[in-house]
Amino acid sequence: MYDVLESSTIALEWLGHHSGGGEISAHMYIYSLILAVLRAALISCVFLEGHQRVNTDIKPANILLLGIKTGHITAMVGDLGLVPVGSLFNGQPYAMRAPEIFLGQPCKEPSQVWEVATMLLCWIKPGILGAWDSPHPLIDEAWCMAKIKRLFPHWGIPTPNEVMRYTLKAAVKSANCFSKAVPELQVILPFDREIQKVDAAAVEESSSFYVGSESGRKALICAGIEGVLIVCEAR
Repeated sequence: MYDVLESSTIALEWLGHHSGGGEISAHMYIYSLILAVLRAALISCVFLEGHQRVNTDIKPANILLLGIKTGHITAMVGDLGLVPVGSLFNGQPYAMRAPEIFLGQPCKEPSQVWEVATMLLCWIKPGILGAWDSPHPLIDEAWCMAKIKRLFPHWGIPTPNEVMRYTLKAAVKSANCFSKAVPELQVILPFDREIQKVDAAAVEESSSFYVGSESGRKALICAGIEGVLIVCEAR
């Protein structure tokens, strides 16, 4: 956020990278990078809370970076998908959408924190959340909910009788079924076991956020997962 100098002036700042780009590699300052991204994302949540707004579009491509080849990395949150707190707006990306938003509840401050946490998880385990492998667009929401259920088995997806909208009734029924019966989703284990499967070499090859060293992988997991995700489990 910038101070307004005068109404006829616009300030522009060039940030040459974003955190979803493949140009971020293991030899760079991984600790500084993680800290900068987390700080920018979470401070933006606090700032928006003071204005009774939430950001519904936190994702790697919207975390803008400057100085990634130095130890003084600047990260900023761009492309704010702002809505008033409590708005019934399903604007979060599928992979970063909070469980309560799938169930039609208002978008509030905790939903932003979920977005930050799952953004980090999707860096480490690309494809573990979201609808990228959904067999048909009509079941994207159910597919995403089933993935969350696989990661956090204690999350109680409502039964069709517990929700109102007909489309949501179909979605929760399908999500419960998918989480138990679809072979492609059975490979997703509970969160604590899933993280144990993370392999540094696999992350280096497949993730848009490259972490090629063992120390880099541990840094990302410690700073990201233990610091954020564990306190943002689906409820």
